[in-house]
Parts: sequence; C-alpha cells; structure tokens
Amino acid sequence: MRTRTEFSLSNTDIAAIVDLVNGVAEEYGSEKRETLRLTLALEEALLRYRDRFGEDRKIIVYQDSFFKRMKIRCCLASDAYNPFEETNPDYSE
Repeated sequence: MRTRTEFSLSNTDIAAIVDLVNGVAEEYGSEKRETLRLTLALEEALLRYRDRFGEDRKIIVYQDSFFKRMKIRCCLASDAYNPFEETNPDYSE
C-alpha cells in the first residue's frame, strides 16, 4: 500500500501528520516509547520548518509498507536545511 498526501505546515496539518505517523506505528506494532520519541522529533522538525518557510509551504507525506515494515517519507521543496542544526532556537516571540 502506497499513499501520497499533501499537507501545509499549519498547526492543524502538523497535528494530522503526527497522528498519521502515530497510527501507522501502532498498526505495525511499534513500541509506544519509540513511537513517542519518533512523533516528538517529527513534530519538532515540522515546527522548525514552519518557522523557517511559513505555514503555506506544502509538504508531501508518502506512506509505504514493504514486507511488514513501514516507511514514511516527508518531502518539502526548499534549500538545504537541517531543522536540528540549531540546538537552542529562540521561541520567545
């Protein structure tokens, strides 16, 4: 099964992406602790992308499975950017 879904980087769509990943992880029997770590890291990355590129930027989420292994890929057209490079972002605004 392969699906392709387009989202924006709005709070609602970020929550939907995290819910999608959480649901797929549960479906494939991933440990709850690992699922929580994955979804928290994903949410943090998506929030940093939103802060850099804006809410209107589109992100495509591909969901695929192969031999009972899940694969989720998020694609965002942009210049090279590592959302975890900055260790202490300023969220004081």
